[in-house]
Parts: sequence; C-alpha cells; structure tokens
Amino acid sequence: MADKKRLSFQGVRDALRSVGRLNPWIRGQRRTLWIAAGVSVAGIAAEVARPWPVKVVIDQVILGQTWSTLPESLQGEGARWTVLFIACGSLLVLAGLSGFFNYTRTVLLAQAGQRVVASLRNDLHHHLMQQSLNYHGRQRTGDLLVRVSGDAAMMKPLLADGIFDLVQQLLLAFSVLFIMLLLDPLLALAAALTIPTIAFVTKLYSDRLRAAATKQRKKEGKMAIAVGELLRSIPVIQAYSLQKEAAKRFSRQNKKSLKAGVAASRLEGAMSRWTELALASGTAVILLLGTWRVLAGSLTPGELIVTVSYVRMLYKPLRRVVTRLARLVKGSACVDRILEVMEAPLDLVPASDPIVVERARGEIHFQNVGYEYERGRPVLADINLTIPAGRHVAIVGRNGSGKSTLTSLVPRLRDVSSGEVMIDGVDVRKWDLASLRRQIAFAFQEAVLFDGSILENIRLGRTDASEAEVYEAARLAGVTSFVEEQPDGFDTAVGESGLALSGGQRQRVSLARTLLRDAPIVILDEPAASLDTETEILVSGELMASLRGQTVLCITHKLELLEEVDEIVLLDAGKLVDHGALLKLGGGAALNRYLGGAFGKSSRATGGSPR
Repeated sequence: MADKKRLSFQGVRDALRSVGRLNPWIRGQRRTLWIAAGVSVAGIAAEVARPWPVKVVIDQVILGQTWSTLPESLQGEGARWTVLFIACGSLLVLAGLSGFFNYTRTVLLAQAGQRVVASLRNDLHHHLMQQSLNYHGRQRTGDLLVRVSGDAAMMKPLLADGIFDLVQQLLLAFSVLFIMLLLDPLLALAAALTIPTIAFVTKLYSDRLRAAATKQRKKEGKMAIAVGELLRSIPVIQAYSLQKEAAKRFSRQNKKSLKAGVAASRLEGAMSRWTELALASGTAVILLLGTWRVLAGSLTPGELIVTVSYVRMLYKPLRRVVTRLARLVKGSACVDRILEVMEAPLDLVPASDPIVVERARGEIHFQNVGYEYERGRPVLADINLTIPAGRHVAIVGRNGSGKSTLTSLVPRLRDVSSGEVMIDGVDVRKWDLASLRRQIAFAFQEAVLFDGSILENIRLGRTDASEAEVYEAARLAGVTSFVEEQPDGFDTAVGESGLALSGGQRQRVSLARTLLRDAPIVILDEPAASLDTETEILVSGELMASLRGQTVLCITHKLELLEEVDEIVLLDAGKLVDHGALLKLGGGAALNRYLGGAFGKSSRATGGSPR
C-alpha cells in the first residue's frame, strides 16, 4: 500500500488542488495574467523559430542546397551572402523578440504575484485581528509570524515561476514536439520516449517531497517560536547566566530545522538527477539515429542540427517542468498552512443585524455569565452583576479568580460560554463590533506600546483628538513629568514594544491613551501595578476623579484605588462571592483578612472603606 501511494501522482494532484484554493485572490489579477499568457505565446513562437536561420546557413549557404521555401531571388550561388546576412539578422531579431517577450512576461507575473501576496496577507492579517483572545491563546506567535511572512512570501514564486511557468514550459514542449513530427516522425518518436521516464520520476518523488516540505515549514515555525521566546527572555537569561542552556535549546531547534531542510533538498536533488540522466540518454539516442539518417540521405545536415536544437529545446522545458513541479509541491505546503489560518472559523461571530450606537450610556449587566477556556474547566460560573452607568467599581480577588477574564467579556475580546453580557440592556453579541469597542477604553495590566513616538502612541486612543486633548490626557496620566526630561519631548521614540521606556513610563503612556479615548466605559487592569508611590497617588486621585461620569471597572490590588471607587466586587475561584456586604464590615482590612494579606498598606490610611 505504501509503495502504491508513493508511486502515485497524489502529491502533484494535492498541490494543484491547494493552489486552486487561492483562486479568490488570483481572480483579481486575471487581466494581467491573460496579457502575460499572450506575451508567453508570442515568446514561444519566437523561441521555436530560432533554429531555422542556422539550418539555412548550413544547408543553403555552406552546402549550396536548394530549398523551395526560399524565393527564387535568394536561390543560387550569387545569393549566398544575401541569405547569410538575412539569416544572421533573423537570429538577432528572434533573440531580441524572445528576450523582450520573456522580460515582459516576467514583469507582468511579478506584479501579479506581488499583488496576490499583498491581498492574501491583508486578508490573513484581517482574519487574525478578528479572532478572539481564545484563538490567539491556542496559537504560537512564532508559527503565525512564519505563516504571515515566510509562507505568504512563497506564494509569488509559486504563482509566477511555478504554475504559470509550468504551463508555459508544457506548451513550449508540445509545440517543439509537433514541429519535430513534421521534420522527422522517427526522431520525434524517439525524443518523446523520454517523457514517460520523466513522468515516472515525478510519480516516484512528488508525494515524498510534499511531505518533506510540509515538515520543513513546521520545523521553521517552531524555530521562529524558539527565537521569539529567547529574545523576549534575554533579561532572565543574562540575570541567571542561562546562556549555555539557551544555546542548547536554540541548537536543538536549529538542527531539527536543518535536518528537515536537507531532507527536502535531497529529494529535490534526486528528482533532478534522475531527470538529467533520462534527458541525456534521450539526447544520445537522437544523435545516433539522426547521424544514421543523414548518412542514409534521409536528412540534411542542417535539418539534423535543427532537430538536435529542437531536442534540446524540448528537453529544456521538460527539465524545467520537473523543477517547477518540485517547486509547486513544496510551495503547496505553504498554501495549506496559510489557508489553515484563513479557514479557521471566527470565535466572535458577527451579528446578523448589528446595532450601531454613537455613544452608550455605560450600564453593564452580567446575567448568569459562565466562561470556559476548555470544555469542563470553568473560569467563571453564574456571574450576576449590574453596574449602573457612571459607577466606579473595583474588581478584586486572588490571582486566577477570573477578574481579567470577566472584564475581557465586555468589549468581546472573548465571548461568554453561557449567559449574557449586556451594555445598556443589549447583549454585546448583537452590537456591531467596531461600534461596541468605540464605547470602551481598555488599559491592560501589561502596557502595550508600538514602535513610534510617545505622542503617536497616546494618539492611538483617538486619532482625531486635538493636541490640547492629547496633552491634557498626558498630564492626567503623569506622562508630562518624565516627557519634560526627554530632549525630544513628546517626539521621543519609545522603541520596539516601548522598551526604550521604563515599566512605569510605559504604564503612564498607556493610561494617557485610555484617557484620550473618552469612552463611556473604562476598564483598568492593574493600572498602578508598575507605578511608583507618587504616581500611584496621582492615579488613585486626580486620574480617577477625571473619569467621573464614565463607568469604570478597575482590577486592582492597591488600597489607594479602593478608596476612590464607589463599590467593590469580590471574585473567588470564578464566582461572585461579595458585592459590598463583606466590605461594610471593614473595607480594605476585611479584604486583607479574606484574601490573606493580598493588599498592601495605603499611603493615606489602612483598612479604609470605599465611598
């Protein structure tokens, strides 16, 4: 059974089927591809005509034979030099035309390929951005990076140098074979006998090459994952002197990637080697038969040279067909990896008739909310909670109690497993997703900044904000206190992921971005986690006061912030265990007793109650 599978065209058929799935992106380039096809046909015609001037020079000029195809004015001894110059000029013209057509085809296919890749990447990026945090939690970032960058980049050579060139080479081969049949059927038949051998070689290696290419791309994805983890872990690696362990880990993945790449290259090389041997054997047979035919007087020397030229011209596209098939089979593995992402169903199903609201009031209601990352392992269970519009609420609990998960359900970063999350009485799943998220400003526990300036990162909160609004948000978040020390001020580059700033500075820029959004609902996930005491007091005082009138959900372990909210919600093991009753017995002190001292002392007071 294994041998039958190995000796099938399944690998080629699967590869063609995979490329066919790219039709939605290729369709937009049909006009360019049709023009390229026309140019290719013209190029084939010029290529097929190139041996004939050589035939004329040998038979009509050198040997003085007559050829009825030539007009009478070019026959005879006196016209030999004229015929020679015409033949040489024809060679140059045909070479020039062939080069021009090939250049034009190459440029057109490159343009079409680049546009297909750009369109595919845009759609791939859009699809990834639409997926929930659940989906991204299941994926490995490095592998996705390889698919978006490396695998997508393989599409251009696959389409331009793979599929299209494969068709062109097959067309050229059949054109040459047809002309050879007209010249000498016996030699054409001898040349054609090589084709089954090449087909057998293709059968022998196509499945194995496809499997090896798929394995190679997977190993490269794992390699990217390992590199990403190591680069992110440089501070830990250096602090704990783990350079040797990191090098060993990298070396293991590198060897696996190397091994997979070498295996694919060996198969491709073996396929090429046997193809070359078959073509060399065919050329030797043609040379023997052709010489015999010339000596027998059935063929002129010039016709033999034309025939041998056509044999070479036939074998050249056949050789390229094998190479293109190998590239097609390898490239199809990349197609499958990309479409595996593209065809992954969206966790966040768009509403059939979405609701669009200019500005919400900000009331939030959790009704019988349950959530599971994995089936049978609930993170939240039967949460019932109503937060009136404009209310400031602290959400507290031990690590892992479900606080961040609960707040992520409001902007639909995830969807509930059961129950409903409603804003202003409407299930968030019925909202237009863009409209819903315009109502919410989210400051994450780990500040996320983009490579650019401080000003650009703050302005991402609301791109149409005025400079005055940006500077006011920066002032309230305490950004101006450190920006004034920078030579470039607000134009200071934050570096990749904001690493040119300290943790506290990144947190303040993130808070400024949140404030600038001016959304009716604000979610703060540990907003003071990376801040010093002075800035923490600013956040708990002036910043929280500036959010009056907006609904605020604040996840925190800081007593300072507890003193600034209207009410406190306590979660434990994914369940709502208190919504104010326990806190009336002692506020922060009662929380500390319940949570085993999870809250630090306030710089203002200890055990204070919320407003």
